[in-house]
Amino acid sequence: MTEAIQVHPVREVRVGDRSAHIDEMLAPVVEALWRNEFETLTSCQDAGESNADWLDVLPHMATYMEARKGWAFVDFPIEDGLRFLDAVARSGPRDAFYVRMTHWAAPDAWDVNVKPMDIAMFDETRESRFQLRLLQVCFPASDLPEILRRLGRFEAGELVAPAPTDWTTVGRPRPSSTVRAEVRAFVDLGPLPAEDAAGQEELEEYERRLHRITGSVSDDEARLLVDCFGVDNCYGLAWTLFHLVETAPTFRIDVEPPAGANDWVVLLWRRHRNAVRHA
Repeated sequence: MTEAIQVHPVREVRVGDRSAHIDEMLAPVVEALWRNEFETLTSCQDAGESNADWLDVLPHMATYMEARKGWAFVDFPIEDGLRFLDAVARSGPRDAFYVRMTHWAAPDAWDVNVKPMDIAMFDETRESRFQLRLLQVCFPASDLPEILRRLGRFEAGELVAPAPTDWTTVGRPRPSSTVRAEVRAFVDLGPLPAEDAAGQEELEEYERRLHRITGSVSDDEARLLVDCFGVDNCYGLAWTLFHLVETAPTFRIDVEPPAGANDWVVLLWRRHRNAVRHA
């Protein structure tokens, strides 16, 4: 998987009997791919930088190279590439990341290509015969951390149940309602009770209704659930609710809450702020 002329810093990746020198930024992802038994061919952490010397002999490629700056790619045998896409899609919420890896018209949409190749390109004595041999997945390098997180979840068997997706960024209308009955049933109970004031039966009812909400939540559901935090941890139910809210595709607390706001809402804002800073 090494390039003929190495442009980026590399480190050795070794999994079982496989090893190669991989671009430094991509190395953790390739290692995770190999651990999950995905076969890879070539890769690069920045396609625009790695082929910059093309312009000396191929000046017509200038527009292509400029468009590929900041974009990484991994080449797979076709079946492995499709399994990779399945794994990444199933190991996280159907959020904005999912939309851009899935739909060609999304902002920063992934570029996934399968191109026929003529075997005569490699042996000009042979008759032309086209074959499908390679699937290339090209994506913004900023998506590398999320790809790595999802591969880790896939390896651990932590798959996310199917859930509604917000497709408004690709022109689809927002559903008139994306709030499920089980979410409304939980919201109807009101905010989580304080640990020192709740009775056993009341806690059990909150727990039952909360655990009926499976998979990711929609943005509309998250907006309702964020008002259900109480004053404390409520014996762990607050953390369950917290992580559920974070599965929403685009809903985030992106403005600092006012003084006196619920501590859990403040924590949601801090997590979003830190994620933006480290993106």
